Amino acid sequence: MKHPTAAVRAVVAVASFATAAAVMLTVFAAFDSVSREPFLRDTPGVRLAVTRCEASGERAKREHCMRRLIAAAKASGAGAARVATLEPEQRPR
Repeated sequence: MKHPTAAVRAVVAVASFATAAAVMLTVFAAFDSVSREPFLRDTPGVRLAVTRCEASGERAKREHCMRRLIAAAKASGAGAARVATLEPEQRPR
């Protein structure tokens, strides 16, 4: 049985490094795209607003309500920190 030459070993090392780097970049990109999504701070006001959205009935109405809720929180300026809060006058009724 022949031992692999130095060139073959180098090619295998480069290929394994490239594969590992591609996997790491894919995982990093997936986490980065999710971390850019705003989320609402857990406060009594936000809980009440989310409860109202969830009581909207059909799925499309609930999703629209949640989008409005997050948009209102982002518009307050807190969205820049990725943690959104709602002022009492911004809560959907």
